[in-house]
Amino acid sequence: MSTLDHLAQSTGATSQATAIEQARAVAEVAASIEAALRYPRDLDRAFARMERVCASYDLAQRAFYAVTNRGSGPSVHLARALAACYGNTDHGIVELRRDDDAHVSEVQAFAWDKEHNVRSTRSFIVPHARMARGSRQTLTDLTDIVNNNNNAGARAVRETIFTVLPPDYVEKAKRLCRATLERGDGTSLEDRIRQMVAAFARGDVTEQMLEQRAGRERSRWDAQDVAELGVLFESLRSGDITKAQAFPQTAAGLDESQLPGREVEGPTDDGSTAASRGDRERPEVAPSTDTPAPATGAQRRMVTTLLGELGVKKTDTEETLLIVSKLADRGLTALEDLTGNEAEHVLDQLRQCDDRAALDLVLDDIDRATA
Repeated sequence: MSTLDHLAQSTGATSQATAIEQARAVAEVAASIEAALRYPRDLDRAFARMERVCASYDLAQRAFYAVTNRGSGPSVHLARALAACYGNTDHGIVELRRDDDAHVSEVQAFAWDKEHNVRSTRSFIVPHARMARGSRQTLTDLTDIVNNNNNAGARAVRETIFTVLPPDYVEKAKRLCRATLERGDGTSLEDRIRQMVAAFARGDVTEQMLEQRAGRERSRWDAQDVAELGVLFESLRSGDITKAQAFPQTAAGLDESQLPGREVEGPTDDGSTAASRGDRERPEVAPSTDTPAPATGAQRRMVTTLLGELGVKKTDTEETLLIVSKLADRGLTALEDLTGNEAEHVLDQLRQCDDRAALDLVLDDIDRATA
């Protein structure tokens, strides 16, 4: 009796198409295991590939995360890269069930070493909600729910991958990535520090705040300090940590006299110097009326910065407004029209896009939903 006939009899009411798909899945798994056993991995080549990959500065920049209350460690980007180098592995995320009435999804993350037939699985419930400004907000937009499930799944699949990979293989990769971060991309340490300070400044993080975080003045920073600040920057950009969490002393109103260093080199975003307008820009005060608070300058600048990283030119105001209007679900004539809540919503969606293709998929989903 064929596999197809056996499935058809055992499932009773199962349709012919379902039985065919089940048989195809079984055959695919069997073929995958057979190929892994026929062509076993060469550990020397796996380690050599891993060393080449970890020497990439682009990967090293995304190889670690730092999240408040969850600590720090190797990221899902590093986990996926190591699994690819190791070979004969499979990993992924599957949405098992979605309950829109209960506002939850059941998600499964897995990693599978097909050669040794070792499989690690994590099944969990993901609420259709996110924390914003200390409160829990229910998600109703379909794209938001998908992205929320994928984000939760990515963290779980990271753990499953590291479960099936050899510990010495992972530890060596972490050491190599940290060494790559400290070595940099070929530019001098002084230039890397300048670029790092400028990158943080676009998110309204001052040099004094960075010095407080590093525990010493900028003139005393070394390669390790720059590497650690780079990990923090990536965590901020991905939304894993907020500015208030990363710089709690300053966020709590720490007196500037307590921060090491007093001068901020170079012009600010609007062309003025720190000395010409005070050591720190005064925070924008929300109006006291019932009108929604407008987006702050920092929020608007972060929107344009993230769009720039996704390939949208800052000078192309028409495309910028078109994209932001779609993400905010409201027609805008200028970025100044954004409210604070809308800006946070737009930033959340942009942070979940790794490249322009991912952004285009989000925009296409919005177009289909509103068609």
